[in-house]
Amino acid sequence: MDSSPSNIENQEKSIKFNWCAACEEILQNFPTGLREKTLRKKVIEKYRTFDGNSNTISDSKLKTIIREELSKNSNFFLYIDPSK
Repeated sequence: MDSSPSNIENQEKSIKFNWCAACEEILQNFPTGLREKTLRKKVIEKYRTFDGNSNTISDSKLKTIIREELSKNSNFFLYIDPSK
């Protein structure tokens, strides 16, 4: 594990960002649900705004964080396309 000062700072920033609250806030605007991919994009956009648009955490790492948060909270209503 890299314990450089910038990495520790990035982890602290991601801890301060409330992933669950961001998902809930976005999903409140979509009462019928939202596809996971669309929700991920919107949450990443919200995180980039919170973080000052710095690209210190890769998109793949952000996707992993969001998936973990979604799996922890089964109350989120995600739209599942039946045709796929």
